[in-house]
Amino acid sequence: MGRIEDFPAITAWSRALSHLERTLEDDEAVWFVEDDVAGGREAFAHLLGITSDVDADLSAWEVRTRDEDPEWYFWSRAEGIFVSPCRAFQPLCRLSARLVRQVLDFRSRHGEFVFHELLFASLASAQGMRTLDWSRACPGVFGEFRFRPEVRPIRAGISHPVKDERVHEAICRYSNTAASPKAACYEAGCCASWYAEDFGLWKRLFVASVPVKILATGVASGVGVSLMLDELFLHPGSAIHAVDLYDGLEGERLLAAFSANVARGGHTGRIRLYEGECREVLAWMIAGEGFWESFDFIHLDGASSGSALLADACQAWSLLRIGGILVLEGGLEREAAIQSFRSVQAERAECLLGGRRVVLIRRE
Repeated sequence: MGRIEDFPAITAWSRALSHLERTLEDDEAVWFVEDDVAGGREAFAHLLGITSDVDADLSAWEVRTRDEDPEWYFWSRAEGIFVSPCRAFQPLCRLSARLVRQVLDFRSRHGEFVFHELLFASLASAQGMRTLDWSRACPGVFGEFRFRPEVRPIRAGISHPVKDERVHEAICRYSNTAASPKAACYEAGCCASWYAEDFGLWKRLFVASVPVKILATGVASGVGVSLMLDELFLHPGSAIHAVDLYDGLEGERLLAAFSANVARGGHTGRIRLYEGECREVLAWMIAGEGFWESFDFIHLDGASSGSALLADACQAWSLLRIGGILVLEGGLEREAAIQSFRSVQAERAECLLGGRRVVLIRRE
């Protein structure tokens, strides 16, 4: 926010206030939302309801006095201007019309603005206006909301700063929608799977219109891999390499269900099944031609223990291309294994999503 001779071309904040100087009505309140703020519809609806009910002049995250936060870096900018300065964290905030007019009047009197995170809260305090601190009134509406570092794991709630376009879209469209509606078309499989628990989120994260090469283990009755092609990897050139050990009578039943489901979905030519122990199949792929660092998406499920999952993850990592996605099916018994793998690959594995299903992106 710059000097008067530069206004309004310096910043987006300057442009916004210049526009408001010409258009603001007395009964309006104004929301400021920076482009690296992300949040779903439900989170914003909840925040809007709480904020409208209070109708404070300034609503923002962490509204603090200098006594409450003496270490804040920018207090020096208040010297000679405000006797009792305040600040707020404002990538997202709401101002009443009368506070906006105080901000514009400040610029008219001083010839320039000061840092808006200092200016808005200090003016509201000096004029005896009401403030609403979201960090105290409704923290549950927010996910990761901070100055830095950049938000990467995807969680429900309003988050900042979200620089990655894919992460931003996934947070904005975060959904807890349960099962895929197409799941009912297939012979019953395991309900505790992505299509029954994380369908809405996966739909927003992973849908691709280009050919995708997928590796999936622990495929059981084939419902999950069939739905991947139905719901996520839509290009007809996408193909799945499926791995599972169909052992004993239960294995025979699951194998029959797998074949039936793949055929029912019309995916017979796009899903190739490798029957056997996961570690043996992965070792064969590593030693063979055409698999090394070739997969765009790997989903590891069906591991019998944490140690088995850790071994599978280490092998699968060699088969994943740079920029590819690895999904690890977790749970309490596998949490230590996943943490061990992430620790070893910390410099090359970026966590996109935590929880029961951990999603990692392979970086160089």
